[in-house]
Amino acid sequence: MQTHIEKLDGLKHKMTIDVDWDHISEKENQKINQVARTADISGFRKGKVPAKIVKQRYGASIRQEVLAKIVEETLSSVIEEKNIDFAGKPEIQFDHENAKEGEKYSFIVNYEVYPEFEVNELANQVITHVTAEVTEEDIDQTIEDLREQQADYQVADRPAENGDVVVIDFIGYLNGDKFEGGEAAGHSLKLGSGTFIPGFEEQIHGLTKGQQKTIEVTFPEDYHSEELAGKKVQFEVTVNEVKAPVLPELDDSFAEKFDIKPEDGGINQLRENLVNNLTNELSNKLKQINADKLFEMLYDNNQFELPEVLIKNEQEHMQQQRVEQLKRQFGSEEAFDIPLEKFQKAAERRVALSLMIKKLIEKYEIQPDNDLIDQLITERFGNVGDVQTIKNYFKSNKEFMQSLEFQALELQVINKLLENMQIKEEQQSFFEVMHGKKKA
Repeated sequence: MQTHIEKLDGLKHKMTIDVDWDHISEKENQKINQVARTADISGFRKGKVPAKIVKQRYGASIRQEVLAKIVEETLSSVIEEKNIDFAGKPEIQFDHENAKEGEKYSFIVNYEVYPEFEVNELANQVITHVTAEVTEEDIDQTIEDLREQQADYQVADRPAENGDVVVIDFIGYLNGDKFEGGEAAGHSLKLGSGTFIPGFEEQIHGLTKGQQKTIEVTFPEDYHSEELAGKKVQFEVTVNEVKAPVLPELDDSFAEKFDIKPEDGGINQLRENLVNNLTNELSNKLKQINADKLFEMLYDNNQFELPEVLIKNEQEHMQQQRVEQLKRQFGSEEAFDIPLEKFQKAAERRVALSLMIKKLIEKYEIQPDNDLIDQLITERFGNVGDVQTIKNYFKSNKEFMQSLEFQALELQVINKLLENMQIKEEQQSFFEVMHGKKKA
């Protein structure tokens, strides 16, 4: 066996492996003899079929199988011998059908390797950490939100306003022509929900039952339909009904809607549960925001070559996630055509950060912290039942535990980097943290 490796552009390599025919012939004869011991061919006793007959009958398929096995074993041997660490899945080029008797057999492996780099660990750099706390006002607002979710909507003989549900018919036009998916009858839309195209709901405000209006809006640039993304369209809208919310009374019967009985504390217990839940939600959100800030700094301060195969894999993964999200959002099984290029920059960032995190884990020999894993489970699922039962359940789920272990390692890397950074705190409200903006 001979191996030749050629370095191409960037992290790409081309490996050519030549296998001597004597080795192929030996493996082929072994396989023929093996088949002969079990072959059932008319005119011969089972297990007594001559090798020559087996070769005549099964030779082509045996050769294909042998060559495939040789490619697998030879490549595995070369990888171990030369200590090659493929970035992603290599592309193997072979032509089993045209292998020539007596001549060496060659196959090609196109692959990429991981980049060599050192991480700029941001020592002495200043990072802004967002802090916030849950206040009584936040609890009050959450309870009001819950009341709105439990509201009974009744027909109102007045102009539509924020918080109302309007029942509408609409037809959408692009350049004067109807477009697919732009038409509905009897559609219920809650004003202020933000579920429609930006600018649509606001133009319904003030309309009454029976009124018609032509509304002009522009689809977002990142809209899933390429035909409509960034395009200005018109909707002919007819209001069939305006329904106003009637909020439930804030008493123990309201708490029962959330499975809290009067004997268990009623409305007071609901409030206490909300304090715990919102505190956990805020804690998780702050961790996410501050981690994103650190990762953004890490990405901006480290530039190195990235394996194209890993970027493409990540693009495809992100594309699939987005398609599944759209299917759930629109309740449709239709195929959403989202160009892979839309995920290019985000995929590059994810790949770069994952390589840096991996490098730092290896450098500092970081192992998953079991206490931190327990803490993650408690924070995320402690409000849905007995904590220890939940921990035992998730720890028996290998795939879930692998995900949690990586999250724990990621947090440990973050803490390691922060040891040598200067932290500046920025106080925000609960609303700002959870919604990414100040209250209007």
